[in-house]
Amino acid sequence: MSIERARFCGFWDSVPCPHRKSVAFSIMMRCFNCPEYLRFNNYKIGEEAVHWKAVERDLPYESKVKVSDAESARAAQFLENRLRINRRLGDNPHHYLPYEHAPFPAYVPATFGAVTNKDFCASHHGYTACKNVEGHRGKMFRGEDATDKILIRHKHWWCHSPLCPKCCLNGFACRAARSAEARIKTAEKHGLFCPEHIIVSFLPKCFNIPIPKLKVMALDALAIRGIVGGVIIPHGWRVNESHTRQEYSPHFHTVSYVKNGYDMCRLCDFHTKEDCLVCSGFRGREMRNYAIDKILVSVKDKRESIYGTLWYELHHCLVQVGLKHGSVVSYFGELANRLFKSNSIKVESKCAICNEGMENVFQIGKHYNVKDTGTIGYRPAWLEPEFDDAGDPNYICKGGDTFG
Repeated sequence: MSIERARFCGFWDSVPCPHRKSVAFSIMMRCFNCPEYLRFNNYKIGEEAVHWKAVERDLPYESKVKVSDAESARAAQFLENRLRINRRLGDNPHHYLPYEHAPFPAYVPATFGAVTNKDFCASHHGYTACKNVEGHRGKMFRGEDATDKILIRHKHWWCHSPLCPKCCLNGFACRAARSAEARIKTAEKHGLFCPEHIIVSFLPKCFNIPIPKLKVMALDALAIRGIVGGVIIPHGWRVNESHTRQEYSPHFHTVSYVKNGYDMCRLCDFHTKEDCLVCSGFRGREMRNYAIDKILVSVKDKRESIYGTLWYELHHCLVQVGLKHGSVVSYFGELANRLFKSNSIKVESKCAICNEGMENVFQIGKHYNVKDTGTIGYRPAWLEPEFDDAGDPNYICKGGDTFG
């Protein structure tokens, strides 16, 4: 990704589309590692700027917004350095947009720390493969026909630090989500069912309150609205409407249980605001209590995957720098640590196409695979013919349990 390609705009550059289609994502960036970041509140972006758009690769760069060469060079260099660490950081604006510094300097977003160990983090140590060719017939994988092909997946070592830009998404977020999912699965044995994704938000006048006190306020607001227990994860930033930066806006995500369930409100289509105010359902409790404490507690749409919801909440959570003891994830109410413990869930590597088990393999074919997560062309999983042109296998099994 050269500076010349980014000369049209100091905040945009094109990176390969993760879905390998004929488009590229244009990503807005701002270099916050330079003095210009200190003045970003006073900086105005050109009126012709487009904040998020998929563009054809051959679209003329001269049609974009023009800024100075110095700004272009700084932004292009920052974007190049960021994606060189991990190509997946370009998939979500929470990972590539600069963030406003919080009133409390000890807090930063996940993935915005330094790499824990350059020799260990995301180092490659093998492949797993699904050779169920019959089960792949007529099915698609990321827009590609899987007929007569096998699925290959990289294996890496992860440090499980939420600040590490290489390991947070696949290490910390995955392990913490599995642990929280295990606690929720165990809660079913205690008579708790149908967890909901809930967000607790505050008014701007509360943004200068320390995070621990905000957490206490959030837990009180959840309890008084009939939330009996769950998992709570702190978040510190939201992407602004123009997709130019992350603005400090502390809030909390939870996967928790509503007293008497939320289906009563979710399935209610015929009501008015006055009906909700006198109703015993969650929305009625929320409206009555919001008038008192001005804390917004909203229930999101029903999620298909508890693990997927937890992983998404964790991969851009708020992290306290320098905290040696403690966790980003905490449990409250009926899921509190003092009440019961949960057994860890044994994770098996499954094929995304046929849901069969993956097995460890050696590569003996001559095809070159990009193994570094920060190199252009890296793919965590892809399709490949089982045999080469000479009829020899590209991968052979080496036995042993799979490890993902």
